[in-house]
Amino acid sequence: MPYSIPYLLLSLFYLGIWHFEKRGKNVSLLCSLTFILFYAFRGFVAWDWLSYYTRFNLPLEFIPEVYPLEQGFAYFCMTIKAIIDDYHVFVFVSSMVDLYLLNKILSRYSKGNLSLMFFFFVVFYTSAEMDLMRNIKSILLFYYSLEYVRKKKIICFWLLNLLGLSFHSSSIIFLLLGLFIFRSWNRKIILLLFIIGNVLFLQQEGIFTLLFQKLAGYIDIGIYEVIYEGYANSDKYSSQYGISFGYIERTLSFILIYKNYKRILEADERMLPLVNIFYVFIFINLFFSDFMIVIDRGGMLFRFSYILLCPSLYNSINFIPLKKCYLYFIVIFSLTRLHVFTNNVFYDYENILFGAKTYIERKSIIEKYIDVDE
Repeated sequence: MPYSIPYLLLSLFYLGIWHFEKRGKNVSLLCSLTFILFYAFRGFVAWDWLSYYTRFNLPLEFIPEVYPLEQGFAYFCMTIKAIIDDYHVFVFVSSMVDLYLLNKILSRYSKGNLSLMFFFFVVFYTSAEMDLMRNIKSILLFYYSLEYVRKKKIICFWLLNLLGLSFHSSSIIFLLLGLFIFRSWNRKIILLLFIIGNVLFLQQEGIFTLLFQKLAGYIDIGIYEVIYEGYANSDKYSSQYGISFGYIERTLSFILIYKNYKRILEADERMLPLVNIFYVFIFINLFFSDFMIVIDRGGMLFRFSYILLCPSLYNSINFIPLKKCYLYFIVIFSLTRLHVFTNNVFYDYENILFGAKTYIERKSIIEKYIDVDE
């Protein structure tokens, strides 16, 4: 049986109850309970549990040492461990924190599309929820903090993202980004950048390598040059993207969001920063096609805009045939993407409520495919 089946069923469940939500049914509790059952009670699924489990089981005083740049996460681990020294309890609490933040964010924008937003979360952030336990919290804190900028409570925005920075160092990007995303960017410039980016993308001419080399010529970038060279010499991370189903989807989404920009903002002015974040996501994919790690890591930070924008875009399309075509297309793309990402032995789903392999048993399976370095 394909390993992706549980994930596809979860996404289809959320898509199915969207039908009832559109009829006025309150599905928020059902969405949350399903999230808890699937994510909070998971066994040793995906990749990073290998390191999280090992580090969680260190003596309390050593945990801050293994997360030197992410002390917020270190003390989060230590607090849970001091109360109940059980890794599965740690995973449960971690997922509950994520769910709390996710619900706070989605409730602001849902407008009868909460279950559809959970559908997109499964599609785009299952890997983050299961693997990137530090990163997902910094991402959620950023999107949660956007409302405080709109209310001109800038200190709250900074504090939340400084907290996010203590969970994952990538939040430094969010702190800088907050200065720009609440402005209405010149639409002609946006379109010009999109055209130039497509030309570079289709010619397989990314700009990351050129920019990095220029930067290195002016300043001493030390350890970052070592990291860059490591990625640049990696077949996995330095390979280029080409035309794909994802490229077609991103191009179509850009065109529709660009065209329906005014309708989206008229329906909800809070969508302005999300549209700008979406543009950042698109430009990263187009201009940095020569360095896959930038697309992977950058995409993880900014792809969350999809979760909130796709339902809004769907509602903004007035031409019914186009509306239906967009929905069918995005659902087919989403299910295909989810299948591709989860259809491997690492994502062989298990739930501790119904029986799951132990750490040793699961580790022995993983060792058949990769060298495990704890």
